[in-house]
Amino acid sequence: MTRPLLFVTALLAVAVAGCDGGAGRASPQASASSALTDQQIAAVGLQYSQCLRQHGLPRFPDPQVTDGHLGIGRPPAGYNPKADLMAHPAAAAACRPILDRLPASVKRRQAPTAADLQKLRAYAKCVREHGVPEFPDPDQDGVFKIIGTRLEHEDPAIRLLPAEAACKQFWSGPIRVDGADKGVKK
Repeated sequence: MTRPLLFVTALLAVAVAGCDGGAGRASPQASASSALTDQQIAAVGLQYSQCLRQHGLPRFPDPQVTDGHLGIGRPPAGYNPKADLMAHPAAAAACRPILDRLPASVKRRQAPTAADLQKLRAYAKCVREHGVPEFPDPDQDGVFKIIGTRLEHEDPAIRLLPAEAACKQFWSGPIRVDGADKGVKK
């Protein structure tokens, strides 16, 4: 399996309910679950982002799509899209009909299994042992929360990517990061 590394951002629990970011290719999962290509999903996501910017959230980033799931793109440094959405409920409500055009399967990922969580914990332990001692364990949704750590703004090439390369035997799926302008996605 090719494991591209990619930066992801804070999850949108309010608007996009736990999605992560990615590239814009058609995927078998998207076709099976929604009959939409990644490009079609991204187009709806872009309309949503533009709507939010028109309704008072000028820094809200453009979307990204991975494996048929919509997520927000990389926000500007220091900007928290989730907090901005929560602070502007009228904007979120005004733009929600755009997202409602997408099937739920595009906006939500399944929760990880107990076995997946165990593998993610082993991955986190390995990353800590390979030079990133502040790397957290995943939460119950399989998300690594790095708000307030050095990793939130650090270039991942410095420590995180080498640690990821050393630990890839523990987890071959996506790595979801919440609360940062950077993260790793395999």
